[in-house]
Amino acid sequence: IKGMTLYSPPQKEILPGIMRKAVGHVAIRNGFKLEEKKISFSDVLNYDGAFLTSTSSQIMPISKIDNITLKIPAELFNLMKLFKDFYDNCKGVLFI
Repeated sequence: IKGMTLYSPPQKEILPGIMRKAVGHVAIRNGFKLEEKKISFSDVLNYDGAFLTSTSSQIMPISKIDNITLKIPAELFNLMKLFKDFYDNCKGVLFI
C-alpha cells in the first residue's frame, strides 16, 4: 500500500483468492486504487506498508520482511475497518 493505492502482483503470478477479490471490491468502493505490478524485494521501502489477505485473517498487516520493519499506515487501518464492516454486514457470505 502506498497512499490510497494498493499494489499486488499480477493475478497470473499468485493464487487469486476470494478475499483478495473482496478486499479489492471494498477498496475501490471507498476511493482506493488498485494496481497490478511485479513487486521485488528491493521495492519494499518504496511503499507505506504491506499486508496479506486470507479467509481466516481477512487483512493482516505485515510488520517485518527480513530485516526491514514496516509501518502500518493510517490508510491500511482504514481499509481494515471498512472491510470488517463490509464482511460483518454480509455475514461471511461473499458474492462478488
